[in-house]
Amino acid sequence: METKIFRVVQKDAPETITTKKGETMKKCRIILKEDESEFCDQFVCAMFGPQCDNAYEPGDLVLAKLQFLDHQFQGNHYPEIYARSIVKLAVGF
Repeated sequence: METKIFRVVQKDAPETITTKKGETMKKCRIILKEDESEFCDQFVCAMFGPQCDNAYEPGDLVLAKLQFLDHQFQGNHYPEIYARSIVKLAVGF
């Protein structure tokens, strides 16, 4: 896992999903941009549960812990990025 300071680019509205165990939970997508990076990398991350209820606006400065995973299925690799925790540091300018 990696913890860095990012700027929020976009956050989608949460949707309700059903897990393999039959439980329901919220899922949403957030796009984060490295704030002071030379190349300004952007990451599209998935958030789950109560974390989706937090209000993040474009331009908000956040401290985020991201988990990078790679799944292999039938010889293909599928990368996934999960936002494990996000803390708002300041409101966008």
